[in-house]
Amino acid sequence: MLKDLYNISDTKTYPVDIDSYSIEDNLFIRRIEDVYGDISFYYDAMDELRINYKIEGKMICPDAITLEDVEVDFDLSDDLKVVRKPEDD
Repeated sequence: MLKDLYNISDTKTYPVDIDSYSIEDNLFIRRIEDVYGDISFYYDAMDELRINYKIEGKMICPDAITLEDVEVDFDLSDDLKVVRKPEDD
């Protein structure tokens, strides 16, 4: 997929929409639910590939004492630079 982004001329945005996703072999998160947002790929003024994302949703985690399901809201966002070669950064 990364090779498809090398020559983009405009911002490419992909929606994120997950109703429910179970997470196997994780002691701290059982599943995520109601996840939505978007991820964008674009080249900045220095011609470096950037990834910008904003994602919100709920994590279903076990309570530390009772082990019953507890909903924990999350809100993630960032703007990242993709480094093509280690010496470029």
